[in-house]
Amino acid sequence: MLDNDLIRLDQKLNVFIEMKEEQQIEELQDIRHDKQKK
Repeated sequence: MLDNDLIRLDQKLNVFIEMKEEQQIEELQDIRHDKQKK
């Protein structure tokens, strides 16, 4: 029971981290695009 809860928590955390990373990557790309325009 406890193991399953830990696994679920771990999976949620991984998904959250992936989302944050993707968001940061997109923001970085946006910044690059802005610099290229100027």
